[in-house]
Amino acid sequence: MPEATNDFSYKITKLPDFVPANYVEKQIAFNYGHKAYHFNVKLNNDISDLFKNYPGVDFETYFNIPLSKETYQSLVPALKENLKGKKEKEGVDYLMRFTRYAFLYENDEENFGTENDYPQNRHY
Repeated sequence: MPEATNDFSYKITKLPDFVPANYVEKQIAFNYGHKAYHFNVKLNNDISDLFKNYPGVDFETYFNIPLSKETYQSLVPALKENLKGKKEKEGVDYLMRFTRYAFLYENDEENFGTENDYPQNRHY
């Protein structure tokens, strides 16, 4: 398009507002420093449908897709609260353990019936 001034991008900066009734709560937990941490995170399967045809892009693009408003509000404030008073190194360690141990790994073959290389098709 001659009047276009920006390059096309698959970058997603905001998810649409989904119907709140379509969210389900999922309990996730992990241990850190001899303490168990539990979270009730709101998830919406409509998001999986949104990304069914999302193309394969670089990992930076995948990793920067924002959470939905409801998922963000059900998780991030609790994480921030748990980070209060921690030094930077301890906070990074806490978050790394959270991302490593709060989510059970399921290989694509067992979970979806096929091996899949695209992260957007995984249901975390």
